[in-house]
Amino acid sequence: MMSKYLLQVLILAAGADGEIQKEELALIHKYKEHYPSLKDLNSIEYDTEIAGIFNKIKAGMSSEYIVDDIGKNIDSDEKTTAFALAYEICASNFRIVPPEDDLLDVMKKKWKISEDDYNAIVRSVNIRYKIN
Repeated sequence: MMSKYLLQVLILAAGADGEIQKEELALIHKYKEHYPSLKDLNSIEYDTEIAGIFNKIKAGMSSEYIVDDIGKNIDSDEKTTAFALAYEICASNFRIVPPEDDLLDVMKKKWKISEDDYNAIVRSVNIRYKIN
């Protein structure tokens, strides 16, 4: 079920810098309301996935381990989609800070995001958010 893993990626991206900013949270809520695979999650499933990611982080699991774990459960196209949405979450407050950049780098490498897809995602985000 992609929706569960996609939500995990969004939460992981939003919390990469140690806190979830209001812009990131607003975007996650918009995805929850409108994104096809996420809008089917009920509130208990939604809350369970959020708590699960927070518990993994609080327990000291590295983002690399979490990214690996998620990657085992989604296919190549889903990884590209999840990476693109994670990039969007990180950029939603108009800056990408080093811990977010590190997480995106881990996702790109571990999920083998192609250079073409990566460049398209970065270009799209830069056009919309003016991030250098």
